[in-house]
Amino acid sequence: MKKIIIIGAGTGGKVIAEMLKQQGRELVGFVDDNKEGEVDGINIIGKTDNLSELDADSFVIGIGMNLKARDLVFKKAIDAGLEPVNVIDEKAIIDKTAKIGKGNIILAGSVIGHFAKIGDNCFIFSNSIIEHNCELGNNVQLAPGASLAGSIKIGDNTLIGIGANIIEEIKIGENSIVGAGAVVLNDVPDNTVVAGVPAKELRKNE
Repeated sequence: MKKIIIIGAGTGGKVIAEMLKQQGRELVGFVDDNKEGEVDGINIIGKTDNLSELDADSFVIGIGMNLKARDLVFKKAIDAGLEPVNVIDEKAIIDKTAKIGKGNIILAGSVIGHFAKIGDNCFIFSNSIIEHNCELGNNVQLAPGASLAGSIKIGDNTLIGIGANIIEEIKIGENSIVGAGAVVLNDVPDNTVVAGVPAKELRKNE
């Protein structure tokens, strides 16, 4: 059985810890650069600078909205020789033709359709819909209730806000943000923040 650490002991990390517990998987503890002691009875066993010294072989990222931090820590854990593992709620629906990368968290009620592709280190929150032939890059986050119609492509390090809706065959660039409740009818370039109904560019994401 893999010995798993969760990097990030905040609310996202606690959700993942509970999922691992329910699935009977071995959680060694949390790693967090800003906390010590324990969280909900689970020990914080180290910081990201000593990942290679821990009694673990696998990891998952519990950091939420800060995509830059998620990406940096994910790469740091890989460099330390740890293996990213998926944590998928049993109430998620994933078609057998979908391809899921490594280090992903997929919460209850999420639906991943036919021939969809999910990269690595993605966080798919509850009741998100990823329809057929969609492609998500690495370190993409879908907030609760986000809906992607068919054949959508989303670049690396991009956040789709709560309740956002994206019509079919849209391309969302890297390092971009789609605001809560937005309805996206047109492609979104790299490094761009959009919001509204219909979604319009608000600013560049620096």
